This record gives sequence, structure tokens and C-alpha cells, in this order.
Amino acid sequence: LKKIDTRTSLKDLVDIADIISKKGVPAQDIAALTAEFDKLNVVLGPEIGKPATATANIIKLITIFNEDKKVTAERIREIGTELFKLTTTGVATGEFLVSFAERVGAVRGITGLTLPNVLALGAALQQLGQRNEVAGTAAVQLTTRLFTDVPKFAKAAKVSVDEFRQTLKDNP
Repeated sequence: LKKIDTRTSLKDLVDIADIISKKGVPAQDIAALTAEFDKLNVVLGPEIGKPATATANIIKLITIFNEDKKVTAERIREIGTELFKLTTTGVATGEFLVSFAERVGAVRGITGLTLPNVLALGAALQQLGQRNEVAGTAAVQLTTRLFTDVPKFAKAAKVSVDEFRQTLKDNP
């Protein structure tokens, strides 16, 4: 960890590495993933919270939104890119988006929602002034109803039930 070229303290790097190691990451990957999380934390800074907390939260998102639940440098960069894009183009904050995605991730299994879609929805709701607890709960309830009462929503959308089901399947 001492070899990582960063302005982050060694203590913070050790804290990040400790969190990564507790998530079942192979020992040989810990230093590289610590460096990736450090880059994410340096770029987004306090926007996503304290480094150790942000690391734990990003790991949760990776495990929620990826079937194999593997924490990889590529996935860390993908989330970092999405968060950076959304937090620099509107009023959305990283902490809000991460918290919102954790809440909405609860229905990912039945909906097939992707993390970029959930983050974008969260950004839109924050832009409208919603708090993450309220927005997350509303999104989960609406999504659950949408997938469990297809005929009702198909009628509201003025499409056939089969067409609505296909749309949900192809583009949740």
C-alpha cells in the first residue's frame, strides 16, 4: 500500500484495504483494488463520504447489481464514472445516489434494473427535491407494483399486457 502514489494517508489506505479484504477479495487483488478505490475517493472526494464508508457502500452496490458479486477494478471505475457524470451535471450528490441505489437494489432481482438506470433515476428524484429515504421507498413500491400488476399498468400505458410485459423484460 505504501507504493500507491496518492495524497491519501496510509491509515486511510489500510482502512480501505481492510474493508476490501473482508469482502472475500483474493489477497493478491487487494492492493490494486485499494488503488482503484483511492482514485475514486480522490476524484469524488467528500461527495461520496468518508473513504472507508464510501468503499463499503460501493462494494455493496457491486454485489447487489452483479450476479457474480465480484469486486473488480473495472466495476469500481464504471460506478465512479456514473457517479462523477451525475454529480457534475446536476444537483445530485454521490451520497444520495449511493444510498438510493442500495435501497432500490432490493428489487433488482425481480426487475432486472441496472445500476446506471437506478443511479439516473435517483439523480432525477434528487433534482426534484426528494430525500433519499422517501425516493428509495417510493421507487421500490412503484417498481414492485409495476411488475406485479402488469394488466393495470398496461391499461394505463394503453398497450396490450403482452406488449407491456415484453417492454419490462427487454428494458426494465
